[in-house]
Amino acid sequence: MDLKWFLFSFEGRISRKPFWIFNIAVAFIAVILEFLFGINIIAEEFDNKSLIFFLIILGPSLAVQAKRWHDRNKSAWWILIHFVPIIGPIYALIQNGFLAGTKGKNRFGDDPLGYESTYNEQTAVKPITSWPISEKDFVNKLKESSNLVLVALFIIFLIVLGTWIYLKYIQS
Repeated sequence: MDLKWFLFSFEGRISRKPFWIFNIAVAFIAVILEFLFGINIIAEEFDNKSLIFFLIILGPSLAVQAKRWHDRNKSAWWILIHFVPIIGPIYALIQNGFLAGTKGKNRFGDDPLGYESTYNEQTAVKPITSWPISEKDFVNKLKESSNLVLVALFIIFLIVLGTWIYLKYIQS
């Protein structure tokens, strides 16, 4: 595996093992930096050293997570689920850290574990790539892909639930 591709590319797929190795390595480095230099990336307020460390790991962290979402046959835009309070990061951890990826080739590339492909280019759901599209075309695509509506409703539900939990239990 090419390290440059692994840390800086948002294309392709990785399995759970490299995802966990990367995250454990970052956590280990953070603990060492905490002891040596007092860098704390968990604190509510960043000092300059913590901010520099955070900015250095931000790009590679996003790239690794994007490839993991791809292995689950989901768009890297799912990284934004982290902005849903409490539930978003938990959902991302379950999806990326514990659930197996798509077996065989998917729309993001070959299976990192080498399973035979069950992917069919003709029947695969393709993302909308040409914008802007007419409202009529958009409605037709929406009807074709009811999963999109379910995902949108699920995200709205998570946002509302996360906000409610935050306001009810954490803020008070």
